[in-house]
Amino acid sequence: MDYITRKYKQVLYDDNEQLNPNFAFFDNFKNKLLDQLYLSDDSEWESPIIEPDEVGTRKQKNIISHQYVAKLPGYPVIGYILFREENDKPFTFWDMLSVVKQYLNDIEYDEKYTAAEIKSYAKKTR
Repeated sequence: MDYITRKYKQVLYDDNEQLNPNFAFFDNFKNKLLDQLYLSDDSEWESPIIEPDEVGTRKQKNIISHQYVAKLPGYPVIGYILFREENDKPFTFWDMLSVVKQYLNDIEYDEKYTAAEIKSYAKKTR
């Protein structure tokens, strides 16, 4: 099931990459930290900084992709690259949450939440 509504690409890492110390480190916390999800995010912008006096301030609407890497101790690392087309709405916090939900589904995490439960939890955190 796809929880990510934008165009995206899933990145599956081979066994050697799964054993990379930067990822495998999190497996040390299996059964020690309850449900601690590692999620990294990198963004790609529409245009690079080309002016020497430019400080790097960009607008949300200039982000064209987010690259996420997700890892839960004891489960595989999976990457997700979300793309935004020119006329799409800018990325939001909910895009990140859709990646988390997709990752948990892809690794067949024990806990399953219905759409109604997720909507209820989201309302409680606003």
